[in-house]
Amino acid sequence: MRTIALKLSDADRAKVAAYYAALPAPPRALAKADADGAVLFLRGDTARGLAPCASCHGANGEGDAANPPLAGQPAAYLEAQLAAWRTGRRNNDPLGEMRAISRRLSPSEARAVSAYAEGLSPSPPPGRAASRAAHRGDPRNDASAPRRHGSGSSPPAE
Repeated sequence: MRTIALKLSDADRAKVAAYYAALPAPPRALAKADADGAVLFLRGDTARGLAPCASCHGANGEGDAANPPLAGQPAAYLEAQLAAWRTGRRNNDPLGEMRAISRRLSPSEARAVSAYAEGLSPSPPPGRAASRAAHRGDPRNDASAPRRHGSGSSPPAE
């Protein structure tokens, strides 16, 4: 695939990326872990002080201006982020909400809520153009960051 991509112009790469970004996510069967994750995502666990993910990230995981979208993100990525919050490797949470939540989740709960969020259909954040291609352009999505080294396939020589 890399060989083919390197032969494309920047404009053609952008067109191919927009095409694939606009494709619907494949449906997934809801597993038991996902069902447990759904409860945590949508309702939380007030007895343990776990706010529902939906209270900040939206019931469909769509995010908003202050909170990133979770819908459709790879479960492994989300689980790694929860682990980073839990251990303190990630600490850019001014109110400490994600640190506190991640420390109250067991590893299996973090896995379940991550799997549930992965299964949600991504949608554009409110107030944005209604397409997945526009959603991919969201600066909170690292994969959509502009290339730093111009149109070439490798960084400039120093």
